[in-house]
Amino acid sequence: MENIKDKIENQLKTTGTISAETLAGSTPVEEVKKSNELNKPSVVTLTDKIKNDPMIKTGETGDPGREVTTDLVKTAETLNLNEKLLTVMPDNPDQIVITPEEKDAYIAAIINNTRFCLPFKFLNDRFNVVIRSKTQVESYAIFYLINYELNSHALDTQLAYSVRLRNMLFAAQVAEINGVKFTELKEPLLRTVDGEKEILPGWLDQIDIWKDKSDALLTVLFNAIKLFEYKYLTLTSKAGDQNFWKTGSSI
Repeated sequence: MENIKDKIENQLKTTGTISAETLAGSTPVEEVKKSNELNKPSVVTLTDKIKNDPMIKTGETGDPGREVTTDLVKTAETLNLNEKLLTVMPDNPDQIVITPEEKDAYIAAIINNTRFCLPFKFLNDRFNVVIRSKTQVESYAIFYLINYELNSHALDTQLAYSVRLRNMLFAAQVAEINGVKFTELKEPLLRTVDGEKEILPGWLDQIDIWKDKSDALLTVLFNAIKLFEYKYLTLTSKAGDQNFWKTGSSI
């Protein structure tokens, strides 16, 4: 019988990666899987911290807030977003369900240092979208650019701010729509100044492609990003809780 060391070495030679299944092989985790405990979904009650994630809340309300950036300029006009913003999001759910497949995808992404991606289906499975995680540098680049545009008075209303931030999130996190793939953010990620020469971020055109899309499409996409972030933040927060990975009970 092939031992765990040989399995890992063979898989690295053939694929260049190590699957979560291989890593778990010949260990007590494999016995747990056999007992079907890992094949149950986890029903998780969302914490306030996750429900109020600054980037998601900012995309909903358009209010920069001190949690997101410090000392931002005040917008020139205040809008009642609950009445005037067409793409306002529904209330936060209290609970989400994380499936065994989603747990396995998360573990594999951590082990292989790859993007964590999840598929979502809408409209009776006729609309399929894949959402990917942001890198730390991409998150910083989004905050840096939105802050720069605010201070440059390029965004003069909360509505303009919210729409611009959402389009940045679409550029960074929408990986696929109905089989059409979207590339990751292009370099350079940050705006820089070299003497008198300004070097703009390479992903500005990736933001602009979302400007002419319908409100209905963008609302569905933002709902997918929002649910993805709830799942991603929950998985990350539970990474050290072994019971979360072994059972289907509420945590």
